[in-house]
Amino acid sequence: MSPPPLFQLSLSDRRSGLKNGTEKTNTFRRRGAALLVAALAFAACASPKKNLSDQGEAVQQTPSFVGPPDPGLSYGPETEQKQEVVVMIGPGMASALSGAGVIRALQDRKISVAAVGGVEFGAMISAAYALAGSANRMDWSLLQFQGDWVRPREGISKFLTRSPKSSRELSEGLVKIFRDRAIDALQVPLFAFESKAGLLRSAPSGPVASAVCRALSNMSWIEPCPADLHHPAQEVSGRIRDQWERSGLRVPVVWVIPARLELREADPAAQALDGEIRAFSQLVEQSRNEADLVVSPRPVITDYFDYRHRSEVVYSGRQEARKQFEQWLSRLGWTLEKRSP
Repeated sequence: MSPPPLFQLSLSDRRSGLKNGTEKTNTFRRRGAALLVAALAFAACASPKKNLSDQGEAVQQTPSFVGPPDPGLSYGPETEQKQEVVVMIGPGMASALSGAGVIRALQDRKISVAAVGGVEFGAMISAAYALAGSANRMDWSLLQFQGDWVRPREGISKFLTRSPKSSRELSEGLVKIFRDRAIDALQVPLFAFESKAGLLRSAPSGPVASAVCRALSNMSWIEPCPADLHHPAQEVSGRIRDQWERSGLRVPVVWVIPARLELREADPAAQALDGEIRAFSQLVEQSRNEADLVVSPRPVITDYFDYRHRSEVVYSGRQEARKQFEQWLSRLGWTLEKRSP
């Protein structure tokens, strides 16, 4: 027989059922409290004991750290080594094109050019590179340069016209190459030096075309370019590296001394250029440090105004620089990068 429904139970039966449920609940509570007390006692026994000092003060022990080993200072990638130099290219007209090859060789080794400078045609090469800090852009600008802009008069015109060659073609051509770019707005700092009476002058600001024109027109057979009245040049003598060291660039310098060519008899232009190269070599000896590199490519042309073989001159500078780079970079402690083909 099934038990009667709950609503049919008597009052006494209901009270007895409630009493039994309450007793069970109290039993469960007592057992839970006992287990909790046992767990707390076990935890107290397992915890580290306190040591009492002589003064009676409690000194808590420092728990030992458990985890992966300390990575130390060797964790993460190594700090990248900054490799940058200043390039200074000497005079020599077409012979100075070897400086473009040296810049190419630096690019092959992944060495940054922090600043460029030059005397005479070296200033033209430096400005061509400083435009965008790109060797390709430099080559494009140098291809636009015409050797006739600076070539002395030859043949019958040399005897008929005693006056110096006009600098109009030179100034107009440089404006087409450099446009309205300013020296203080170039991608790479530029130091275009004008050699005059044994002194070197450079303009810290002003149009690039004007500075390069003054550097190229300081010879006796060509008229001086118009002076920039708004940004007069500053006279510099002695150590020419002081120019960029004033701006905080204390890095190794790559000096490019163009090749001296065999002089033809009764050629005053060639004699003047030969004297400029010799004077620049003396300045290099006064200014160079132990960390510097001096590159003197071999001559591959016989005329200072032979711009038809510019590729050969550039290649000679690139090859000569590559020959000296391995020993030079090892002396500096720089990592040797793989050279391009």
